[in-house]
Amino acid sequence: MKALLLTAALLAAGTTVLEKKPYSINDPTWNDRFLVIQEFEAGDDLPWDIEMGNHLDVLKTDAGEIFRPDVMFTPSVVLPGDKDPRKPGYEKLEEGTHLLVWELSKPKTKWKSIQRLAGHYELTHGGETRWVDVPLMLEQGADPIDWEDDTLEEAGFKLKARIEGLRMLQVQITKRPWEFDEAVLLDEDDKEFAYQGSSTTGDVWTQSFEIGDRELEGLRLVVRMDDGTEYTLDKFSEGPKYKRAKGSSWKKAGLQIETRVAIVPRFSAKGSGDFDLYRKYRWVDRKGKVMDLWPRSTASGGGKSFSTDCMLPEEARGAKLQLGLLVGAKTEKLSYEFLDVPAPR
Repeated sequence: MKALLLTAALLAAGTTVLEKKPYSINDPTWNDRFLVIQEFEAGDDLPWDIEMGNHLDVLKTDAGEIFRPDVMFTPSVVLPGDKDPRKPGYEKLEEGTHLLVWELSKPKTKWKSIQRLAGHYELTHGGETRWVDVPLMLEQGADPIDWEDDTLEEAGFKLKARIEGLRMLQVQITKRPWEFDEAVLLDEDDKEFAYQGSSTTGDVWTQSFEIGDRELEGLRLVVRMDDGTEYTLDKFSEGPKYKRAKGSSWKKAGLQIETRVAIVPRFSAKGSGDFDLYRKYRWVDRKGKVMDLWPRSTASGGGKSFSTDCMLPEEARGAKLQLGLLVGAKTEKLSYEFLDVPAPR
């Protein structure tokens, strides 16, 4: 294993130069910034999460310019499935790679390298992600039951699980070519409903909004295109089957919009324990391949409490939902030092 990270004891003894040097690139989304990137691969002591207590020493270029003197700057951890900051679009970071990314303002004078990038942070690192099968055969609306699993126990979780049904307004949008930006659901006071999941299959995009017991009258769906054009729908199908919205403006825009109201199941779990880190959910098909489904999920914890939930979309029937847990990790104050980091080419 590469000696990439140093424990808190080294802070007192003095910082040592790390073996694996980072590199820098121009930020593909901000012209006045650049990124310093440290890559980690399988076999390294993988970083998972940056905690509090971070410090960045003053930066100085080879030309002598001191820049970004803020000592509380925090690098970010980019994990597989997150947006890859090295690319301009929304391409996801591939499996097997983790990144630590410093986002910095560019020096004002011409430069070739940063003389020294050094500081410390509290980092959760090491361990491994294990994917736990979520029990989807629970009776909807029944009382919570114990969620029995060896990995849950090893990771320090003690949870009760249940599946409940939520009343949703679901929207399907078909567009060719794909010039659709987003859709939002608003009430009479222009308050936006939180969406509870989305998925894309071919040219069809599906999104779900939780509406509870309220009536559909007064609600408005605003569809926004890439060029800024907006289309509004204020009449929705009340039935459980998708029904196409009427209107010439939709046809002129090349849009097809269908809506329905359905009771959508949501998995939830609550409990306690001294755990390392919750990761995320994923859907896998019968062959174990990760599916391109991204239902809304949440997780929160404080002290020894933990709760989480995940919507169960219709197109995931027959698939397997898995909860990612980090097992065997540790959180420490770690120091780092990189010398002569080259400027972006």
